Amino acid sequence: MTIQIPEWFKQTEIWLIPKELDLISFNDAIISANTGLDAIKRAPIVPEDTWIKCLRIQDVSNSKSFNTWWFTKVETSNYERFQLRKNEIIIARTWNTIGVNRFIDKDYKSVFNNWLIRLRIKEEMHVPKFIYYLMRTDRFKWFIQSIAYWTSTQPNMQIKTFLSYSFVNFLLPQQKAIAEVLTSLDDKIELLEKQNKTLENIWQAIFKSWFVDFEGFEDDLVESEMEMIPRGWKVWKVWDIANIKSWFAFKSADFSSEWVNIIKIKNITDSWVDLDNSDFVMASSLPARAFDFELAQWDILVAMSWNTTWKIAMMPKHDKQFLLNQRAWKFFMKNKRDTWFMYFYLKTHNIGELILQTAYWSAQPNIAWKDIERFDIIIPNNTVLEKFENISNDLIDKINTNVYQIKNLSSIRDSILPRLMNGKLRVNK
Repeated sequence: MTIQIPEWFKQTEIWLIPKELDLISFNDAIISANTGLDAIKRAPIVPEDTWIKCLRIQDVSNSKSFNTWWFTKVETSNYERFQLRKNEIIIARTWNTIGVNRFIDKDYKSVFNNWLIRLRIKEEMHVPKFIYYLMRTDRFKWFIQSIAYWTSTQPNMQIKTFLSYSFVNFLLPQQKAIAEVLTSLDDKIELLEKQNKTLENIWQAIFKSWFVDFEGFEDDLVESEMEMIPRGWKVWKVWDIANIKSWFAFKSADFSSEWVNIIKIKNITDSWVDLDNSDFVMASSLPARAFDFELAQWDILVAMSWNTTWKIAMMPKHDKQFLLNQRAWKFFMKNKRDTWFMYFYLKTHNIGELILQTAYWSAQPNIAWKDIERFDIIIPNNTVLEKFENISNDLIDKINTNVYQIKNLSSIRDSILPRLMNGKLRVNK
C-alpha cells in the first residue's frame, strides 16, 4: 500500500511537516541547559525562613505552588547563578517523574536542585511558552522514555541526548499564535480549578466553624472524655462510622497500557484522586477477588506509605472501572450520609499529624489502618449531620460542573496540541 503525501507537506524523520518549514533541535533553540544545586552541600533544605526557596523534583511532579516549596541556604554566587527567572523551563531528569516539566512564569526567589534541568531559550528566535508546549506532546514523552534507560536501570536523562530532540521550526509569529491558543485554554482551566479550590475552602471553613469551633453551639456545651462538646453530640471511634481496608497487591507483570484502570498512591492528591494518570492492568490476568477492590464515586482514600503518607483524597465522579492498588486505604462508610463529614474531619483534625509522628519513626514512613480506626472523634446529632450533607451536596454539584468543563477544555487542548506542533492545524492571526 502506498501512502499519498499531500503536495503541501514533505516527509521528514518525524513524519510529515509543511514544505516551507524545516526541523531543528533543542540545541538550536537554547542559550543554556544545566542541572541545579545539590541538596547536600550547596542547597540544603532548612526549616527556618531564609527568604530563598529550592524547587525540587517532587515540587515539579506534584505541581506544587511556590508557597509550599521548602527553604534553603545558598551562597550569593550560587543564588545569582541558579535563581529561577521568567520564561525558563524546568524539566525532571531522573526517577519515575522523568520528563515532567514546569514553565517559570515570573522571577522567583528560588534556586533549583540537581535532579532538574533548566532551559534558557533564545527568545529572539523562539517563544519559550511554545517550547514548553512541545514538551507536553505525546511525541516528546515517547522520546523521553526512549532515552531514559540508556545509562542505567534507574531512569536518567543525559542533557546532551535530551537536547537532540527535533521539532518543526515555525516562524516566530506562528509560535506566538500557537502558544497563545494553548495558553488561553490553560488559563480557562486554571480559573475553573481556582473556583473549585475556593468552593472547597468555603466548604472546609463551614466544617471548621461547626465541628471544630462549635460556632452556634457555644451556649450549651457539656463535658466529654475529649473536651467540652455541644449537648446531644457524642464521642465515638472512627470504626463506629467507617471501616478501613488496604487493598489488592497487583504484581508488576499485571500492568499494561490498556484494560482496567488502577489507582496507586501517586494518584492520591490532597483533595481529589487523579484519574487521568492512572496505570492499567490486563483484566484477564487478575483473579476474581481483585474486582472486590473496585472504587466508586465519593470513596475516601488515604495514601499510607512513602512520601505520600497521609494524603487524603476523594474519588470524583467517573464512568470507568477503577481498582485500588496496595499501600492505599479505602473508607467503607456505614452510613453514606456521613461521608463528607468523615472526609473533612480527617483533613481538619490532627489525626494525620499524630499518625505521621508515629510513621516517621521508621526508615520508611508507614502506617496501619488500625491506627486510624481507634481514634476518638466527635459526632454531631443527626439533624446537624443532615444539614451539613445538604450544604455539601450543593457545593459538590457546583464543583462537578466545573470539573466537567475542565475535562472538556483539557480534551480540546490535548487533541489540537499535536496537530498544532506538526503544522497540520494552522492558527490565523
